[in-house]
Amino acid sequence: MPDPFTQLAHDGLGASVYDPAQDEPARAQYHAISLASARQHIAILDGATNARGETLRVMPGYIDLMTPNAVADQVQGVHLTGMYQALLPTLIEFSLFAFTQAHVFPEIGDAKSELSPQPAGGRAPGLLLLERTLSGAAVQRDEDQHRVPRDAIRHAVAVYTALLMARYVWLHELAHCAKGHVSFIKGTGIALRLYEVEDGAASLVTPRTNPKINEQARLNILRLMEYDADETAFLGLCRIQLQQGENIEGIKVLDLPLRLGLSVFAAYGATWLFEEYQNFMNSHHGRSHPAPYDRLRGITCTALQSLGPQVDGFADLHRAVAASFNALSASIPTMFQVEAVGSQAQDIAFSAGARAALADGLKPYAFV
Repeated sequence: MPDPFTQLAHDGLGASVYDPAQDEPARAQYHAISLASARQHIAILDGATNARGETLRVMPGYIDLMTPNAVADQVQGVHLTGMYQALLPTLIEFSLFAFTQAHVFPEIGDAKSELSPQPAGGRAPGLLLLERTLSGAAVQRDEDQHRVPRDAIRHAVAVYTALLMARYVWLHELAHCAKGHVSFIKGTGIALRLYEVEDGAASLVTPRTNPKINEQARLNILRLMEYDADETAFLGLCRIQLQQGENIEGIKVLDLPLRLGLSVFAAYGATWLFEEYQNFMNSHHGRSHPAPYDRLRGITCTALQSLGPQVDGFADLHRAVAASFNALSASIPTMFQVEAVGSQAQDIAFSAGARAALADGLKPYAFV
């Protein structure tokens, strides 16, 4: 019998496992760094138990699929967090473009030397290279070099930011496991597995019916789990910095305010990219997933309400991050602005009553 992760990839997703250790080192180094970092953080929770007497064991890895997504599932009693191979390159492309903008983190490196280009063809950065790869098109060096920071320091920080964005995705899928979401959906039969971005094809597969949960309630639960995982992943991303848990050496040597600011920016950027990923996958929010705009509202609320009172200087730091995020949005017509984000998500599933009801239902399944 194959190991649980291979079984998920092959039987569940019709794909294979992507192992960066078997790839060319230069091409797979960021995949390898991201996975090694995630494994160390995930290992901290290994062995946790829930009220049902189950022990948490989480196995992370990559799925060899050329769509920007991630998944959480459970096979053979093992929880699985899988990132699709194509997702990390899209995060890197987005982050590199962000640091070509002179007004994004202007205090980093020689920002004034950056050319602040517009997105190629008006397209949002993050998916252009993936689309070219899938279509067999060649890299346009004269054009593409303008989407890479000119300053070496900004280039390096852009890569670190992309790795933080990937960490946010790993932590989001880990939250689905550790908070009992995966065990809950398996136990109640309301979904086959949980995806980072709503998968149009997967949503057509109807799980076994549960007479105690009607369709609208099922979708509300799934949306609320996304908000819950977003919040948990965001706080985990920031606490890794605040509690000196960074394990990527290039990020670890940066000053704490910068590491924390990049982490907030990374979570916000990844959340906006969910919108672009949905468009790329011909999928739309509103069923099992909230609108990315509402998800951004949710984590912004978490940032200001949870970290604001606890972290000295966080309000000023957040204003600076928001200014950089909004400066980037000025170059990308479809991008959200942080100032336009309200105090909380407006989705019905985000209500306090719905959150409390889900938390109560998750008590037997939650490991942490």
